[in-house]
Amino acid sequence: MKRVIAGLLLIVGSFLGFCGVHAADKVPARPAEGKLVRPAADARAAARADLLRLLMRLLQPMAQPLPAGQAWVCQGTVRVGKHNGRFLLAWDGAGRQAVRIALPEYGTANLGFTPTSSWLFVPPKNVLFSGAPQGPAAKKPTALCRVWPLLRAQAAAAVMGAALAPLPDDFVLERTESGGWVLEPGDGKWHVRIEGKPGAGPVRVTVTKPFEAELTLSRWDRGDAKILDGLTAPPAAPGRERRVDDTELRAMLRTFVDMLCEKAVAAIQPKALPSHFPGLTPQQGKTVVVVRGTPEEMGRQQGTLMRTAVRDNIDRILHGVGFVRTVQSGEWLPGQLKEIWDRQRKWIPDDLVVEIDAMADAAGVPRDWARWANVYPEMFHCSGLALRGAATSDGRLIHGRVLDYMTEGGLQLNAVVLVMAPKGRNAWVNIGYAGCVGSVTAMNAKGLAMGEMGGGGEGYVDGIPMMFLVRQVMENYDNVRDALAWIRSVPRTCEYFYVLSSAKGKDMVGIASWAAKLAEKKGVPDLQVIEAGASHPMLQRPLKDCVLMSAGKRYQTLVDRVAANYGKITPEIAWKIMRQGVAMRSCLHVALFMPETLDFWVADAGVRGEPADTRPPAKFNLGRLLRASAVAGPSRASGKSAGRTGP
Repeated sequence: MKRVIAGLLLIVGSFLGFCGVHAADKVPARPAEGKLVRPAADARAAARADLLRLLMRLLQPMAQPLPAGQAWVCQGTVRVGKHNGRFLLAWDGAGRQAVRIALPEYGTANLGFTPTSSWLFVPPKNVLFSGAPQGPAAKKPTALCRVWPLLRAQAAAAVMGAALAPLPDDFVLERTESGGWVLEPGDGKWHVRIEGKPGAGPVRVTVTKPFEAELTLSRWDRGDAKILDGLTAPPAAPGRERRVDDTELRAMLRTFVDMLCEKAVAAIQPKALPSHFPGLTPQQGKTVVVVRGTPEEMGRQQGTLMRTAVRDNIDRILHGVGFVRTVQSGEWLPGQLKEIWDRQRKWIPDDLVVEIDAMADAAGVPRDWARWANVYPEMFHCSGLALRGAATSDGRLIHGRVLDYMTEGGLQLNAVVLVMAPKGRNAWVNIGYAGCVGSVTAMNAKGLAMGEMGGGGEGYVDGIPMMFLVRQVMENYDNVRDALAWIRSVPRTCEYFYVLSSAKGKDMVGIASWAAKLAEKKGVPDLQVIEAGASHPMLQRPLKDCVLMSAGKRYQTLVDRVAANYGKITPEIAWKIMRQGVAMRSCLHVALFMPETLDFWVADAGVRGEPADTRPPAKFNLGRLLRASAVAGPSRASGKSAGRTGP
């Protein structure tokens, strides 16, 4: 609970601290005509001192231990744009905590924790999840809470900096008629208004630039800890109750709150976020890791080299995103993933299970958690293209892929260019995320490239998981037709679409795939192949030597852009074609492959959720990465650039 408050204080304190620390870099500016003129120096100093006293008062819960029988209570509302929410947080010194949230983006939930009990109640679904120790995982909590200590230190440092550093001459710090404060830097990039003080009515923080938001603390005080007797008691008669793993339930709160703190730090000081890949040197801003050997060796290398990122990503999927999905659906996501794993296990190759388990052991994660996170339901909204011959400037094959999916979940913080060289199989590059051994975007050393697009069909899970299907294609095939024959032969899940291309013969196809029972329900074949230049009921604007796959307006935009550049498309132009309009605001990564040369470009979403297509791409060459890693050794990170960073 303290972490949320620290994030709010960090925002205000960092504004003052940042501007003060950088005052020496600024040239004093004269007030523009019609702009507020700052008050006299003594009045400005008094306003600053009063504001700092307010911030210090709000920081008390982090600085002062609670005496026996006392509890802190924070209650209020939050508005971001047109969305409103409310919250109540309470805790005492005896290990009891209570949370009540109703947030439009996340849902409505009540949680209670004591040293011996935990529960989550979802009022809209009238379902109660009661925590109880269940198996070995309960002894190995992994939620890192890495951002909370940073946030606490940042908040204190920001307030200290605001107290000691001089403010720029053009920084506006004024008292309002009601006794509040107005803050705005000389460049006018942000504007904050603060009213009230704890213990004397609500405290309200209003932001009007660069976005609109308002936080109101209606209660922020210390009182009798008896209030937690009721707040930590679960509902007496829920409509439905389920016993769940106590460790997972506690990890959900830790991970979810840590993700909220992460957003606060990213909004103000993104460079302060700790790296999820300590010890690995980024290449063009990307983490590149090469693993080689047997399944057990590759798993161990992943868990060792990317230990922090693997742990974070598994917690993020299972417990962070899992908390939101559980609250929104009223169904326990870890339990759903366990059921999916159990149903799909007979189609999952044994060597992948060995690799996942070895990775989990090396990273210090329960094996079950790593397994379940690797079958998280894939519900992407993406685009893909393959171009050749008459469509491109020199006839070469170009394969592009846009992954639109959940940038707000922070998966991009664990993004990795993972080069895999399994013993006795094709080497390949996975544009993916630490802890996930399958793939949605890939190219192998034989020049076979593949990208996936999600459809519907959630719940039709009897078959090989989609991300493992892509991996099997990469490791075992070197041409489109043999890969197609294998894909057709195996049971598949849900509804997915693929673009598959190969340097051999510059072959390329689009694929529409359904789980057998879903296809039967729809009355369609479970696999449809869309050849280059061919029409399809869902893709009715074919172009010669092109496979273009997307949906709705994005498909129309994709076709329009390709048609406008037809015959002169280079990698640089192809990259521009995939930008906003084809990519969505939720664009998690963009990749471009040249299967004939093994060059590839990749860009990931930013830490603040900036769409990947707005970020600068990095260029690599798969052959060079493999040769460099062979010299460096199989257990070291590699990632030397293949050249320029275009397109």
